[in-house]
Parts: sequence; C-alpha cells; structure tokens
Amino acid sequence: MLFKSLLGFALLGSALATSVLPRDQLSPNPSNSVVQEHQNAQRRDASPSPVVRMTNAERMVAGMPPLPPRRRGSRTSNAARSAPSPGGSGSHGYIAAKEAGGDTLLGYFTRAYNNFGEHGLTDPSKPVDGALKVVLPCASERNSPFNIEAEDPVQGSYPFVGMMKGWANDNPNLGPGSFNYVFFGGVQQSPSHSTPVDQSNTFTAATGIAESTESAVWHYDDVSGKLTPQWINTDDSIPAVYYGIYLPDHAVFATGDKTKFSDTFGAGNIQWLDLYYVNEA
Repeated sequence: MLFKSLLGFALLGSALATSVLPRDQLSPNPSNSVVQEHQNAQRRDASPSPVVRMTNAERMVAGMPPLPPRRRGSRTSNAARSAPSPGGSGSHGYIAAKEAGGDTLLGYFTRAYNNFGEHGLTDPSKPVDGALKVVLPCASERNSPFNIEAEDPVQGSYPFVGMMKGWANDNPNLGPGSFNYVFFGGVQQSPSHSTPVDQSNTFTAATGIAESTESAVWHYDDVSGKLTPQWINTDDSIPAVYYGIYLPDHAVFATGDKTKFSDTFGAGNIQWLDLYYVNEA
C-alpha cells in the first residue's frame, strides 16, 4: 500500500512538472489580470461616499420624521445568532481521492485553498499533513443529498465543503457535450435539492468574481466508503459527473463530460479521481 501511495505521488508530481499551462491558453481559472480587475472593482464598490447623519432638529426643518430610537443590543448575542451551527453528532475524518477505478491514493482534500479559493490534494505519502478535517453526519442525518462541514475551516464564513460554478462555464449546467465544470471549495449553506445559489464562497473571496454554489451535494455509500457529490442543474436535472484534479492550479473539480473537458483544458493537465470518506485514526 505504501508503494502504491508513493507511486501515486510520483505520478502526480511528474504530471505537475510537465503540465505547465501558458496563462494565455484557455484555463478553467481566470488570469491574474482578470482577478486584479475584479478585485479593483470590488474595492471601488466597497468605498461609498461618506454618509452624513442629520439630527432630529435638521430632519424636522426639512419636513422629515424623527429618527427611530437606537436599539442597544449585545454584540455577543448578535454574533451568536449569525454564527454557523456546530458540526453536531457524526464522525470526524477526511475526504480522500484515489485514482479513478483504482486503489492508488492521491491525497486528502487540503485545508488550505489555492490562489483561487479551491481545494487541492495533500501529499499521498503523508496525507494527513495539511488535510481538511470534516464532519460526516451520522446515518440518520444523511438523507441524501447532505452537507459536509469543515471542522476547522480556514475561512469561517464558508463552513461547508461544496461545489462552486466554474468561471469559464457557458452556463451553470453540467452534462454531456459541455466542458462546464465546478470546483470544490468553501461555501455557505444552501437548501437540500437546491439548484445553484448566488452567494459568496471562497472562489469569490479570493478573486472578486461572483459564482453560484451548492452545499448539500454529498451522497455516501456505507459499504465502499465512496462519496459521490452531485451538482443539480438549473432545470432540476441531475447529470452524471466525473471527478478530477486540474494539475496546473492543483484544484479538485467535477464535470459532466470528461472528453469535452479534456479537449478544452488539456488531457495532460488532468488526473481523474474517485472520492472517499476516511475516518481519522
């Protein structure tokens, strides 16, 4: 097993070394210049003109009603109401990736994100180092599809491991005949069986580019331990999906058409995966 892990890491490292993608070639992630443009626009939007608060006397002269009395609430209580719910009961472990159709371990989901706010994979020879620890709900709470919560997310605003729409997509939908894809990252909670939701996520936080997400995407096989996260299209259809890691950006993704994705972004840039849940030791 150790030999297989080392072999998998060697293959992954070799692919990373040989698949250097020119940034002017079509990529599933935006170029640095595109990210910079969106971040600059975001900073401009976040700097509104100062608001001058009128006194009640000034408002009465202007024919306006007086201001409502201020409510002096507790900062602590307000924060508690907005905080995400704790993981609750369930088992603690990791999301593992193996070579598609095989048993070669390629790593665990990383706790840290890449430059685009997306999960990569840890070194398979020491997979726990830098891995994201997650909470798998107990069996009675795994009414598919369900949420998987990060035990200690890097960014607490995005406590769930979910799917984020791909930046280069034609539309939010996956399926045969389309290279469209989703990346895995930190997301906010969305309803079970929900179509893509427009809300912030780690990709948006990293790039300033808004993309839709889904959190309740996970299905689990108790016998094999296999995880099969599933995107729901805008028309409520559920396409078959395939999982992989895009090596130049070290980002785990899913797509509805392996051939179209490979033809668009380069077959040599991709390692296809199966995903599993592994209990912590």
